[in-house]
Amino acid sequence: MLKKSLIIILARKGSRRLKNKNILLFNKKPLVCWTIEQAIRIKNITNNIIVSTDSLDILKYKKKYNDVKFVKRPKYLSTNSSTSFDAIKHICKKFKYSGNIILLQPTSPLRRDEDIIEIHKLLNKGYSPIFSVCKSPHSSSLMCYFEPKKIFKPINNKKREIYFPNGAIYAADTNWININDTFYSKDAYIYSMKEEDSIDIDLRHHFVMAEALFKIKNK
Repeated sequence: MLKKSLIIILARKGSRRLKNKNILLFNKKPLVCWTIEQAIRIKNITNNIIVSTDSLDILKYKKKYNDVKFVKRPKYLSTNSSTSFDAIKHICKKFKYSGNIILLQPTSPLRRDEDIIEIHKLLNKGYSPIFSVCKSPHSSSLMCYFEPKKIFKPINNKKREIYFPNGAIYAADTNWININDTFYSKDAYIYSMKEEDSIDIDLRHHFVMAEALFKIKNK
């Protein structure tokens, strides 16, 4: 029998690029609600769902979602320089939690339930940390560092597939989290997701693209 994981959803009110993005109406529903409802759908893999936020608007959603704990995040963990790791450690300390954790970000509304479940299985096999990635449409032979007035110099002359973090799913056990400060570690196991499931909303055009693709996928 698989051990259950704690699902954490981080939803800070501030946003440097797209104002109030976590509560923008995405297909007629606040963006963060899509991730909350996704976590509820897969509650058979979790022992708890916690939303950490400094937004009073998001804290009001606790009346709607009885199966979810809402935690008011302290101001010192709600600045532009605060990290997801800081917020996760705050939750673990507050609830004295030890075990597997899955972090879901509200900015990935196209993420599939199946991908979260697969990462949960990997956690139970001892993989930690894990984060989701997406394959770049371009190989390393067509990607370069930008150097003004310099000639094109590819990262690698050979055609190699390039993958990048898509921000959709992060996971680890608390033993690993307690002694580290980022998921982007040489220890990390990467889990590949499809490109059409990997839009990470950070700017207005990401939001428009994700909403259009969501409507197509859910016709």
